[in-house]
Amino acid sequence: MIPIPPLPGNGRMGFGLAATDDDRIIGVGGHDFSYETMTNVAILDTRAEKFQWQNLPDMPSRRFLRCENKSIVFIL
Repeated sequence: MIPIPPLPGNGRMGFGLAATDDDRIIGVGGHDFSYETMTNVAILDTRAEKFQWQNLPDMPSRRFLRCENKSIVFIL
């Protein structure tokens, strides 16, 4: 297991993560510890010598994830 740095911001929960075919990880949305829903998107290249999140353009609206009946629901 390889440790990765935390997503940018002052902590977040309810965010989505996705792995790409070229070994990168994308983190999207979520909400901070004040329950403010977020629009930001960041990407981490796991092939880089130093792991560092890079910001991508924000989503057009705020989104977060939650589990419901053993399924993941993306809240728009």
